[in-house]
Amino acid sequence: MDRRSKRRDYAGIDKLNPRAGYRNVATTRLDELLEFNDLVTRSEMAIHNNELGTVSELAAGYSPKAGLMLGNERVADDFVQTMADPNRGYGKKLVGRIQ
Repeated sequence: MDRRSKRRDYAGIDKLNPRAGYRNVATTRLDELLEFNDLVTRSEMAIHNNELGTVSELAAGYSPKAGLMLGNERVADDFVQTMADPNRGYGKKLVGRIQ
């Protein structure tokens, strides 16, 4: 296996110790930094019965298993491009804040 395929397989995440809880908390912090206004559920580290873990708030909305969806319309490509543009979409809040 060459170096590139190994990188693809693991993406820098240790499969035996993925530290998922820390990744959940980091996602919460990133949501705050980007000012996405609670796009993801809030996660925090917690200790219960002397064990470290994560606790997350209950997500709003419907379970996809319930057959109820908020919408199934395709998002227009130009809207996606606008939101992805660092000077126009969500990124405009970060211009000058991140090096």
